Amino acid sequence: RKRNRDGGLKIPISSFHSRFIDKDLAKRVFDEVSQGRESSVEAKLITKDGPRWSSIEVCKARDPVTGNPNILFSTRDITDLIRAKKVADEANARKSEFIAVMAHE
Repeated sequence: RKRNRDGGLKIPISSFHSRFIDKDLAKRVFDEVSQGRESSVEAKLITKDGPRWSSIEVCKARDPVTGNPNILFSTRDITDLIRAKKVADEANARKSEFIAVMAHE
């Protein structure tokens, strides 16, 4: 793969959709950004480490050298945060169930 001047990987537009597990969400984000709006979503992406939850920021930009349109795609892995929230929600549900049982006794 080619690298940008700052060392980041260049991702062809065609691979934008392929990074998303939810292809419908990828299309919605791409369409929104193509219309000039920025997009912020949380979604599962395909990564070298397997599927991972990511916080994603996407916007349309122009290459400063060529003037060609580009899509800037920034992600932050939030898989551990999603897992921790799930564990906390499950613990909260168990606590609520326990309190309901105790209230009836």
